[in-house]
Amino acid sequence: MSGGSLALTWFRPIRPALSLALGLALAISGCGLIPNEVEIELDYPLIIAGGLSAVHPDPLPGIGSEVRQSLSDEGMPVDRVASARVAEVTLVHLSPPACDIRLEGCDLAFIRELELLVEASGKDRVRLAHVLEPGEVRMVAMEIDDVDLKPYITAGTMTLIARVELDNAPVENVELEVRALLIVEADLGRG
Repeated sequence: MSGGSLALTWFRPIRPALSLALGLALAISGCGLIPNEVEIELDYPLIIAGGLSAVHPDPLPGIGSEVRQSLSDEGMPVDRVASARVAEVTLVHLSPPACDIRLEGCDLAFIRELELLVEASGKDRVRLAHVLEPGEVRMVAMEIDDVDLKPYITAGTMTLIARVELDNAPVENVELEVRALLIVEADLGRG
């Protein structure tokens, strides 16, 4: 019995208000609290077919379901999204296989312009990010447009589209990757 008495004595110096706050924090931890903010990282492959002089808009499927699943995994219901913005987008040249042997032609110089657009049913297609003439680099940060993605996320059918204009057609297929970071903020005022 002295072990129990020792435990009570050890907790006794805690002030009642602090003890109540600690008890409440322990009681509600893990019980569905909504986070203030969720960061979502998305990576999408983009293939530029060799020999093409122009690339038609290419949808990057699944973003709507990926974002909704990430929010669910983090405990943020879609109806509690206050705002969602693109924080950064990077375009990366991954291949053709010859890039492992030589560096010549293994850059983004063949691109005149690349735009990343978003659309959803009932919403206008708008540009999220773009890059003009990225040059002889393998990776470039795209310029971000100020777009609130909340209406697109809540529409449930959000799709990203990559629109590419080429200066020179690559001889062989080129694999690019679009890497995006979204910041989603919650509406904590509703209950």
